[in-house]
Amino acid sequence: IKKNVEVTLDVKAKQGLFIGPRAPFGYRKAEDNNDQLVSDPAAAVVVRKIFDLASDGTGVTGIVRYLNEREIPTPIQYARANGLTGDYNDGNGSWNSRSVKYILTNRTYTGALIQGKEKRVVESTHEPLVDAETFESIQKAFHAKSFNLGEQGRTAIQILRNYYGRDIYINSAEQ
Repeated sequence: IKKNVEVTLDVKAKQGLFIGPRAPFGYRKAEDNNDQLVSDPAAAVVVRKIFDLASDGTGVTGIVRYLNEREIPTPIQYARANGLTGDYNDGNGSWNSRSVKYILTNRTYTGALIQGKEKRVVESTHEPLVDAETFESIQKAFHAKSFNLGEQGRTAIQILRNYYGRDIYINSAEQ
C-alpha cells in the first residue's frame, strides 16, 4: 500500500497537482479540486505586501516589524481562523524572520510547484502572487548578503581579522 501511495503522489507531482496537506499561506486548495491551488484573496494581499517590501529594499527584520506592528495574523493564526484544526505549534503568536524568509524564498509564489522527494518543478500550475523577475531579484539580494556580511563591502574574514588583530585561518589549507 505504501508503495502504491508513493507512486500515486509521484504521478500527481509530475502533473503539477498539489500533493501537500495544507496550501502555502496566500493560497488555498480549490473547493472543486483539492489538487489545485487557488489564490486566497485576503492572505494573498499580505504575501504581495511582503514581496513589495522586500523588493523595495526592506530587510527581513523590517518586514517582521511591519507585520507585527500592524497586528497582521501569522499564517497559522490565519489558518486557524479559517477552520484549520489539529495540533500545530502556534509559536509566540508573532511574525518571525523564519516565516518571512520562507515566504520570500518559496517559488510556489511564482506559480510553480516544487514537490516530491525529487523536488520536481512544474511551472505555471496556479496564479502567481509575485512575478518571476521580482522573485529572482530578491533571491539575488539574499545571496549577495550571505557572502558580504560586513558594511562597506567588507567580508566576514576582514571583519574577523580587524576584530582579532591578526590573520584568521578559516580552514587547514590556509594554515
